[in-house]
Amino acid sequence: MQSTTGQRRRAIFEVLLSAAMWSTGGIFIKLLDWGAMPIAGVRSLIAGLVMAAYMLMRRIPYKLNARSARSAVALCGTFTLFVAANKLTTAANAIVLQFTAPIFVLLLTALVWRKLPRRGELVACGVGGSALSIPPWAMVLMGLIGLAVFLVAMRYGDKVEQAILQRMNKD
Repeated sequence: MQSTTGQRRRAIFEVLLSAAMWSTGGIFIKLLDWGAMPIAGVRSLIAGLVMAAYMLMRRIPYKLNARSARSAVALCGTFTLFVAANKLTTAANAIVLQFTAPIFVLLLTALVWRKLPRRGELVACGVGGSALSIPPWAMVLMGLIGLAVFLVAMRYGDKVEQAILQRMNKD
């Protein structure tokens, strides 16, 4: 069994590794001389194999039901559209589309299920939307601040998690 310090270091490494992989995904999509559908398919196949291996190792049961099927279709669409956006336009445009996605989710939720967004959801969309008007140098600075907040949160993760859970239970 790993020590708590060893587990924390491994968790930090894994998060940084996944962030690096996530950040470079667009570059490799651009470099491949394939269409959007094959790239999305191979990415999804790799992700599915990794998830299946993880679930087998952890003995997590998989149940196919309506909810998981809807989630799979939504994820498939998200992956495919992300890859298509990266292939057909600039990475900056793909990012703009990703930033505006929550706004469309709120609009569709209001139109389809007639459920009005909560204050926190509106604030989150406003903050995300306002980020589109920030100059690139400020985005780099914000990224560094975000990294610092992440590292502090990893150091004091238990306390932060408890505070968040207490806050969520109040709502």
